[in-house]
Amino acid sequence: MLLINWRDRGFALIELLIAVAITSILLTALYAAFFSIYRVTEAVEGKIERHLDTGSFLDQFVREVNGAYFKTANSMTIFTGEKKGLTSFLSFTAFTRPVLKEGLPASDLTAVSYFVEEENGVGALYRETWNPYGEEKSKLVPAGSKQGIEVLKGIKGFEVGFFNGKDWAFAWDASLEKRLPEAVRAAVITDEGKEIAAIAVPRMK
Repeated sequence: MLLINWRDRGFALIELLIAVAITSILLTALYAAFFSIYRVTEAVEGKIERHLDTGSFLDQFVREVNGAYFKTANSMTIFTGEKKGLTSFLSFTAFTRPVLKEGLPASDLTAVSYFVEEENGVGALYRETWNPYGEEKSKLVPAGSKQGIEVLKGIKGFEVGFFNGKDWAFAWDASLEKRLPEAVRAAVITDEGKEIAAIAVPRMK
């Protein structure tokens, strides 16, 4: 009688099922690990991108405030800022890129305003510019019109401080102080609660 070893017949059904089960577990673990690493990588890249955007904004902010211009004898020049709640607004005239509009005189002196708008608990920082030689000064305190350009989104706060030579304050009105502040500090609070700040020094006094 010919005896056949069962091992020569290949895999038994139970062995095949065990192999499939082990392979499925390994694939599931690899799939979970891959997407976990992907999500972490995506989150880190998002944080880096937001930090770069914030740094780019602060660079622009410092350049503009460095070029701020105010003279009590010139009613077209302004510099006013105040903290309301957790956020600040700032409006000032500066020698920066001009706002050209038909019917208005061309000038390198531009009015700039920074303010925060919130929607569904998420803050966004806006920048608005206008020609001070013809447009109304009612835009000194933005009233939520969202007419500006969004420069940063997903922030928790925007805080501006003003140095008078001795102390820091959260409000400044050059029409009352009769001068520009010695320095201006701008701080952006990211959605993670981290503060990124820069200091500008108005040079035209």
